[in-house]
Amino acid sequence: MNKSSIYYLVLLLGLPFYIGCSENTPTLDTTSQKKLAPEITKEIEQNGCIKSFTISEDSCGKGSFYSHYGKDTKTKEVKENNNSIIHHKLPSVQGEIIEIDENGEDLNFLQYSDKIVVLEVFGKECMFCTKQGRILNMLKNSSKDKIQLIGLQVEGRMNPKETKKIFKKHGIRHPVIEGEDAEKLQDYLQFKKDWDGILPFILIIDKEGKVRNVHHGLTSLKELKKDVLDAQKVSTPAE
Repeated sequence: MNKSSIYYLVLLLGLPFYIGCSENTPTLDTTSQKKLAPEITKEIEQNGCIKSFTISEDSCGKGSFYSHYGKDTKTKEVKENNNSIIHHKLPSVQGEIIEIDENGEDLNFLQYSDKIVVLEVFGKECMFCTKQGRILNMLKNSSKDKIQLIGLQVEGRMNPKETKKIFKKHGIRHPVIEGEDAEKLQDYLQFKKDWDGILPFILIIDKEGKVRNVHHGLTSLKELKKDVLDAQKVSTPAE
């Protein structure tokens, strides 16, 4: 067999591996897999290239990270309670109790009824969440006392050492709820707001409890400022 034949044979053998991932389905390199939770890495190895599992910018140009919180845990209980008020009483890491009334599609944060609430779902393993945290701090600083940031950390409970490290890294000065303490709230996000595990995941909630905007993946300061401004206009009665 001559060199030319060997070359074409190698190309043919490699073709199936090349076409397994399209441009719209980015791959995850092996060095990045080490940063993921074990259950996430395992599923990537089993399924090959999956867009949802990328920890780089996706085809939309938005950085995102996939949380293993189940796509298939949509419960009948959530459906049955779709039109009733569900009261959530959730402890924050800092010790504050966050009270939320879930009324259909609405989320009313009782302590913060006079503010626009920006709820960020993030994870301790999510590198894009670090950048998002800094953006949210800039949003808070630019909006003064008009908004309230709330965090929901869903990548397993943080130990004290992790909490200190992550709070410092993200610049967190607002209440953070552990996902393990808020499973029903996660059900709400998944079933009613189409959260599929992508992190960060952000909701902009007006003073009436209406969810005005939802963002999957890393979101710019410009977008968030516009969302907050729109929510303020809706929340301000016309004179």
